[in-house]
Amino acid sequence: MMHDIFVPCRLGNYYLHKTRILSIEVTPVIVQGLLLEYSGKLITLKHKVVIPLKDFASQTQVNAIKKIVSTVGTFDEVVTTLSSSAIIFKELELPFLGRETLKMVIPFEVENVLPFALDDAVIDFLVTREDSEKRSSTVLVAAVRKEDVRSQFELFQKADISLHILTVDVFALYRLYEVGIDQEPAVDTSVVKTNSFVLTWWASLRKKISGLIKRTPTDQPIVMHQDNVLHNFQPKRSEVLIDIGFDSIKLLYVQSGKLGAVRVIPFGIADGLQRISQELNVSYYDLVNDMFSSAPTEKYATSFTHELKIMFDEIARTFLYFQQQKGLDYLKTHRIILSGFYTQKPLFIDQAKNYFGSIVEVIDIPKILKKLGISYQAKETISSEQTMLLASCFAVHNSPENNLLQELAQKSDNRILYVQLLVMICATAICIGGTWWRSSQELQLWQTAYNTSKKQFVNTIEQQMGIDLKGEKNLKTMVEFAEDTLKRERVLWFSFMKQHEASILEYLQDLSIAIDRVSLGLDLRQMHLDYEKITMSGSVKSFEALDVFDEELQELKLLTVVEKPRELSWAIALQPKASQKGSV
Repeated sequence: MMHDIFVPCRLGNYYLHKTRILSIEVTPVIVQGLLLEYSGKLITLKHKVVIPLKDFASQTQVNAIKKIVSTVGTFDEVVTTLSSSAIIFKELELPFLGRETLKMVIPFEVENVLPFALDDAVIDFLVTREDSEKRSSTVLVAAVRKEDVRSQFELFQKADISLHILTVDVFALYRLYEVGIDQEPAVDTSVVKTNSFVLTWWASLRKKISGLIKRTPTDQPIVMHQDNVLHNFQPKRSEVLIDIGFDSIKLLYVQSGKLGAVRVIPFGIADGLQRISQELNVSYYDLVNDMFSSAPTEKYATSFTHELKIMFDEIARTFLYFQQQKGLDYLKTHRIILSGFYTQKPLFIDQAKNYFGSIVEVIDIPKILKKLGISYQAKETISSEQTMLLASCFAVHNSPENNLLQELAQKSDNRILYVQLLVMICATAICIGGTWWRSSQELQLWQTAYNTSKKQFVNTIEQQMGIDLKGEKNLKTMVEFAEDTLKRERVLWFSFMKQHEASILEYLQDLSIAIDRVSLGLDLRQMHLDYEKITMSGSVKSFEALDVFDEELQELKLLTVVEKPRELSWAIALQPKASQKGSV
C-alpha cells in the first residue's frame, strides 16, 4: 500500500486511509472470496464470491482466484489461511513475557518435537494466557514446513496476486471467537444456591479466625490471599468451537474465555464424500457439487448420515482427549459451536443435535457482524460456511503479527522495503528533474532578457554615439569601445563646461591684445582650440611683419610659443604657461 510507506495506514483500530482487505479460501472443490472495507472505525462487507471448481487441477484454482480478484475490483491487501492438516501444534508454558522474547525462545523449545529440521520450519505462535505475577506465558505454537508455506504463496503468485498475510486457520478462528462470539456462561441454578450457602459460611468462619489469631511464632502476619477467598467466586464454563473443513476438522476447547486446548482431526467433509462416492459408484465431483449446491437427496441422505456419525464419533473421542489433557481443570462442555462446510444444512444440524444434544448451535454470523459493527447489503450476507473467510479478515485487523510469510518476506520479498526504496528513488528523480526543468526555464528567460538588453544597448550606442558595432559579439568589448569614445568626447567638451569658460576666453583675449592684425597684414586661416594646446595657421605681409609677429607672440601673458613662425605662411602651436595649468 502506498499510504503505508511513510504514513501508517492505521492507528490502533482506527484506519487513517480507506483500506480494502480481500480474504480468499482455497480448497480442491471450491474457492471463496470476501472483501471488507475499513474506513476510520467503520467496516463494510463489500463483496462475497463463491466459485465451485470444475476439477481438482491446480490451474483451476489459479483461474478461480483470478476471477475473484476481477469480480471484487480494487483491494489493498490479500489474506488467506493455511490448513491445520499441514501444521504441528504444541502448547507450552514458558517463564517469559512479551512476544519478542517468546519469539526468540520458542524455536529451541519445539525443535525436539518437530519431524523435520528447524531450518526447514516456519514457526508462529499465539499467546493464550499471561501471568504477570509468575511472569509466565502459555502459548500455542504452530510449526509448518517452509515448502508448504511456499506452495501456498506460489499459488497466488501464479494468479499474479501479491499475498500479504498467510495465517494459521486455528489462530484466525480463535481471534474471531474472542471478538465476535458472546461468551455467556451457562450456570446451574442449584450450584449457585449451594455456592451462596458456602460463601456465607466461609465469610463467618474467616471473621472468627481473624479475631482469634494475632501473630504466628515467627511474628509474621497471616496473609489471606484474595485468590482463595470464595466471595470472589465466579462460575466457570467451557465450550468447544468446531470448524468442519474440507480436509480437516479443527476443535478449539475454550475454558473461561481462554483457549485451553486444540486438536486437529486429520480428515474432513471430503473424506466422507469420497467414501459415499465409492459406495454408490457415482462421480466424486458430481457428488460434491450436488451436496454443496442443495440439501442431499434421498439417494445420498442415508449414506451422508452414516458419515456424519463417523465424524461425530471422532469428535466425541476428542472431548475425552481434552478431559485427559486438562485433568482436574477440565470443565464439562456446555456449548458446542459449529462452523464450516455444510453446517448450514438442516440434515447436518439435526444429526449434530441428535448426537450431542441441545448444547449444539451453528455459529451466528449475522449476530457476529452486528457485534463487530460490520454493515452489509442483504445480497452480500454470509453463512457459517464463510466463517474462515471472516476470521482471516479479522486476523489481519486484530493480530497482523501472526503471519507465516514474515520469514519468507525477509529473505525473498521485502515488499515494503523495496517499495520504499523505489518511491525514494522516484521522488529524488522527480525533485532533480523538476529542479533542472525549472532552472532551464529560468536560464532561458534570463538569456532572452540578456539578448534583448544587448540588442537595445547596441541600437542605443549606434544611434546616440554614431558608433558602428556590427559584427561585434562580445558585450565587454562593445562597452570598452563606447567608453573610449566617450572619454575622447569628454576631453573635448570638458573645456567648454561652465567651470572652464573664463580660461578659454582669457586665452583668446590675450592673443587679441598682443597681436596687431592690421599692421601685420595677418591672414588667420585656421585656429584649433584644445585643452592642452592651441594651434594656428596663416600668413603675414612681409618678413618685417613676421619679426614683429614673433615679438608680439613672446609678449603673451598666458600662452607660450612652442614653435616660432619661420615663413610668411606659417603654422604655430601655443600652450598654456606652467603657472596657468593648475587653474585650467
